[in-house]
Amino acid sequence: MLATFSPHRARLPDGRAVVIRPARPADAAAVQAFVRWLSPLARRRRFLGALRELSPAQLDRLTRVEDPRELTLLALAGDGADATVVAMAQYALDDPSSAEFALVVADAWQGQGLGVRLLERMLARATAAGVRKMGGIVLADNAPMRALARRLGFDSAPDRDPLLVRVEKDLPARAPGAAPLALRVRSLRWWYWLATALLLAAALLGWPAGLPVTMGFVAVQAAHYVAREGALHAFPAQTRVAFLGLLAAGTWPPLAFLHWLQLAGTCASVAFDYCLLARAVSLLPWNRTGPFGLRRAWRTFASPPLRGSALGAVR
Repeated sequence: MLATFSPHRARLPDGRAVVIRPARPADAAAVQAFVRWLSPLARRRRFLGALRELSPAQLDRLTRVEDPRELTLLALAGDGADATVVAMAQYALDDPSSAEFALVVADAWQGQGLGVRLLERMLARATAAGVRKMGGIVLADNAPMRALARRLGFDSAPDRDPLLVRVEKDLPARAPGAAPLALRVRSLRWWYWLATALLLAAALLGWPAGLPVTMGFVAVQAAHYVAREGALHAFPAQTRVAFLGLLAAGTWPPLAFLHWLQLAGTCASVAFDYCLLARAVSLLPWNRTGPFGLRRAWRTFASPPLRGSALGAVR
């Protein structure tokens, strides 16, 4: 018998928290609101075409999972009745040993590893349910999803439709263990911040070209995330633009201290996975799911850093 899937509270790198749990019939309205809230690009990537909202049959299929070997996972932000769906992953069986999956993350919540968390839990559940092959159809131009699939070990092959790509992964006989912390920290985001910290430190120690090189490097990061996520408001790009703005402001002598604060913050992000700037950006109106308040600000800034920090990796 499959074990009950318990709700899991996850803290993202920018300080925002989500609860990951299976969908329930009572979630139908929240799931429908989530789909309507998605950008047209996100809906196209998830549903492979133009779709404004789910039909009653689609909604029922996602929220009323009758086969215990299948699963729809939701990531919810907020508490109680104010909780909002910000990501969704599900798989359905083709036959007892193979299944098809799909994933969608709200635009303002992309670039924080939420898709990885959902898919890892979904794959572990499918493995425990006896599924031996997981597959999915992805738009050929959906670079973020294809990169995520590669990261999780999926193979890809052209579909008969030239606009689509087929991704597949053979699942093990039992769920694999968690990746070592030393591997988890070596994400592109972590290397980006490490290089930024080194460049900014060199600038503050007197390298004449240090500040322009740092600003150019941060601008390249922002452009990369916009291209990867396919959206100007991709969250990692927002964080880099804010960082770039502070770098520019610090060139005015009375505000030169900002560069030292940025160096300290970047080092904290590298060493402890605590990014003060990302947490601040997450409180902007278009990134949060509820009203701003002191309680929300306290939760955002005072929450502990992630366990996948560089210091944790070498202990």
